[in-house]
Amino acid sequence: MIEQYIERTCGSLQEKLGDRGSVAVSQLKAFLPADALAWCKADATEHLTREWKEHGSMLRIMNASAENRRVARAALSSMVPFFLYEFPDAPGAIRQAITFAEGYTRTPRQALTQQVFRDASTVSGEILQIRLAAAVEYRYLPTLLVRNLAFRPQISREEFEASLQAIDDAAMRQHNPDEFARLMSPILRWSALSGGDPQCIPVDSLLDFLADKRLQVLRDYVASIARIRTRTAMDFQEIASLVRDIEVKDVTVLRGPHQPTIVPPVIESPAPEVTAQPAPLEESTTSVAPDADLVPLPELPAEPTPAPLPEIPAPLEPDGPPSAGIEVPSPVLAERKFSPELRASLSSSLFHGNVAYFDVTVNELIHMDNWREAATYLTDLLEINRLNPYAADVMQFTDTVRRWFVHDDEETTP
Repeated sequence: MIEQYIERTCGSLQEKLGDRGSVAVSQLKAFLPADALAWCKADATEHLTREWKEHGSMLRIMNASAENRRVARAALSSMVPFFLYEFPDAPGAIRQAITFAEGYTRTPRQALTQQVFRDASTVSGEILQIRLAAAVEYRYLPTLLVRNLAFRPQISREEFEASLQAIDDAAMRQHNPDEFARLMSPILRWSALSGGDPQCIPVDSLLDFLADKRLQVLRDYVASIARIRTRTAMDFQEIASLVRDIEVKDVTVLRGPHQPTIVPPVIESPAPEVTAQPAPLEESTTSVAPDADLVPLPELPAEPTPAPLPEIPAPLEPDGPPSAGIEVPSPVLAERKFSPELRASLSSSLFHGNVAYFDVTVNELIHMDNWREAATYLTDLLEINRLNPYAADVMQFTDTVRRWFVHDDEETTP
């Protein structure tokens, strides 16, 4: 159905613009959803950056100083709306934009990896940042990927996939079943644009989403239930109930990559009646509920304790020289800023007991320029880890960080 939407969009564009021969990025706003338009802007930015670098004089300007680079990037950004797609290439660009935007809502990990690397095995930090700008939904993924990787001169596909998996798995562990179901809301918009039910997630898209998250146990169970109940789509409430179905001892399957693949038993349709008299059955002492939708659940083996989040090095300043190494920072800085008792307490309450994760976070905050930059980082951190900003431990941590910057900022303490 998405193909029909692509054909309609390309047809509308051709009919509206006629024989003009080209279309500007700014004109595509009338034809494309915001996330598909974001892909076109990222594509235009990459083309313009490449063309600028092919001119030696412009390259010398950009390399002169950090201030020159900022001015050049601002100038380039202002040119993006005027970037022209020639008409032989415009339908192809529109097709790629819609395909990425729709596919990213269903399979974000796969779509992001393909968007960033395409046929390459490595990319530069600059190209990584430009291409990730195409991702509008699930903003925690591109935001944290840029923060963790864009400062590196070159990033391999393996490094990217490992960081993407660590970020996404950490986010998944923070969601309860209802929140996890609501996470799929971006799929609804594309389903509606393609003629589907705007209130329900198509089962095919739901299975793609679960497979992309590597939640194979849940995916197999949902596929089995959808077949039994003859569902082609499910609403958020039903999805959340299926997640709850396979909770074992209050531990959900939203745990990370290392899960056994278990196919729940499938109840087949009853066989047609036969003329032969069946053998008498032994009387059962177990009462069975008359609900045909109930599915006996497999007994899941105990799941391994999820691995701690990988230790991520602190990023360099965007315009600074590349680091001599990519080692995890020493905990010395964190120990200077927090007493051993407070460090242990905050690591336990805010960072799931992962002291290394706490040390890396503190190291990144210490090297930020001002409180505004640190506050943005803290906002993302609290959102991703689903922490209450008004909890006592959270306020103690953020107030401590704020005191590091208050004398360097233009603001005064209230």
